[in-house]
Amino acid sequence: MTAAKAKVIFATHMQAARTRNLTAYEKQQLNIARQVLRHNTRTTAKHNKPRRSAKQNPGVLIYGEVQTIYAKKTQKHQCDADCKAHGHRYYHKFSSKPKMYGLPDGTLLIKP
Repeated sequence: MTAAKAKVIFATHMQAARTRNLTAYEKQQLNIARQVLRHNTRTTAKHNKPRRSAKQNPGVLIYGEVQTIYAKKTQKHQCDADCKAHGHRYYHKFSSKPKMYGLPDGTLLIKP
């Protein structure tokens, strides 16, 4: 059964079901039409989805385990006396031990 035929059968049988009981044959045709329409919808949706690009190489592995990062804030931020006392420097200890990659454009990527 084609999708176009399934639409017609589904519409007419559903309209008939609102006014009377369907025969066994009509119920069977309604079920087949419903299955065709559901399959067609799923297939169409799958083909219309934007494809994910292949995962790009994350770059060159620089460190296999990043343990701590020390950083300094240079942009405007909410600052208290403790922040000023430490010269706007912060550190973060990683418990997950992510990896650090060097990307082709010269930036760094920290990734678990």
